[in-house]
Amino acid sequence: IAGLVPKSTLADGALIGPATMDDEAQLSRLLEAGAKVDGRHPTGETALHAAARRGGVGCVEMLLAAGASANAECRMPNAERNPKP
Repeated sequence: IAGLVPKSTLADGALIGPATMDDEAQLSRLLEAGAKVDGRHPTGETALHAAARRGGVGCVEMLLAAGASANAECRMPNAERNPKP
């Protein structure tokens, strides 16, 4: 996908879908194509939030290695600030 998709056409939250689906191959292709690692979905969620919520360890590791902020706060309206263990 690198070289095929101009950076300007990648949506801000382009990584959310692959992170939610635990699709490491697509996530890697989009990162190589220049997708914003901390881009947000309109709900305020980042790809790192989505991958962590899904339990996708490989995607979480890939996003962190690509520079995703481990301290980004989820801006989803109903996001629980202090989840119970």
